Amino acid sequence: MRRTLVAVLAAASLGLVACGTDSGPETASESETINVTIAQAGDFLGFSSLYVAQQKGFFRDNKLNVTIVKSSGGPQVMAAVLAGQAQFSTSTVGEIFNAWAQGQKVQVIAPFAHQSNVVCGISPTVLSRLNIPAGATWQDKARALKGLKIGVTSAAGSVALTAKYMLKNAGLNPDTDMQITAIGVDSAAWVAAMKQGQIDAMCSGIPIPEAVIATGAAVEFLSPAKGEVPVLAGMTDQTLSTTADWASKNPQAVQRLVKSIAQAQEFIKNSPDEAATVVKQAGFANLDDAAFKAGFADIKIGLNTCPIMAENSFNVSKSFYTFALAKEIPVSYADIYNPAVSSALTCKADQQ
Repeated sequence: MRRTLVAVLAAASLGLVACGTDSGPETASESETINVTIAQAGDFLGFSSLYVAQQKGFFRDNKLNVTIVKSSGGPQVMAAVLAGQAQFSTSTVGEIFNAWAQGQKVQVIAPFAHQSNVVCGISPTVLSRLNIPAGATWQDKARALKGLKIGVTSAAGSVALTAKYMLKNAGLNPDTDMQITAIGVDSAAWVAAMKQGQIDAMCSGIPIPEAVIATGAAVEFLSPAKGEVPVLAGMTDQTLSTTADWASKNPQAVQRLVKSIAQAQEFIKNSPDEAATVVKQAGFANLDDAAFKAGFADIKIGLNTCPIMAENSFNVSKSFYTFALAKEIPVSYADIYNPAVSSALTCKADQQ
């Protein structure tokens, strides 16, 4: 069930959202259903296990009544959790680091992916004049973007930070060597920007690049999502998170949610074609079939097959966000991930 975030916030102010931060320790019996709200930052294929868990009934099977509410971005869904207006959010590790910097102890309970979900495309016309040789390294390709106009989703968002980190590690200064422009999340706006020459290249979260590529306005150029940029490979990206306080008071709800996500991730691994159909119907019914198929193939490379956060994935994320936030991050693996949340699972963490 989906409602607007405004409606959920209104309900929360009246004390109507179940399992709020003021609740005591969760003491539900095994047969009792627990109500929780997940604040979701838009529709992205990185959330595939969330769509599958909802649509295939894994939440219901684990005695959870899950309400998913949509918002415009990661900062908004994190704010909803910190305000007690939702119990869980789809947040990046960077947003979790920011929360800790503000004294808010937020923890990962289930990682969705161990890879960036960013794909970079380029105008076919621009590519033809770059004369990039066959077998060029990822650094060579990144350096070829010098002097170009590059579109990103938002100026200060995770996609822009990913692009800048990639460019910096290729020896470029992303603030002076190219022009970076925010385009948003509407694929039609991306197509128009590319065709009108507003941008020469693009970096965005899946499935926006695939939707643009499907129109012929761009071709794939460099894909962190496929592991083509080693400094980003293995990075924990989107996660399901909550406050440490809420998790400690509501262990049954957390355990049931982690189990549901584990079942969804196993389903995607073992039945990818059926999972793709479920995901498309749940969040991407209006997306071109070819674009969706390409996007799902790209994102599946980095989707977790087990919702356990590996320490090396945390370390890659910390290196990335140390650059992105331009400061040292005094937060440890043990601070933001408690293995107890997945102690009942039999699967093994990805990217160990």
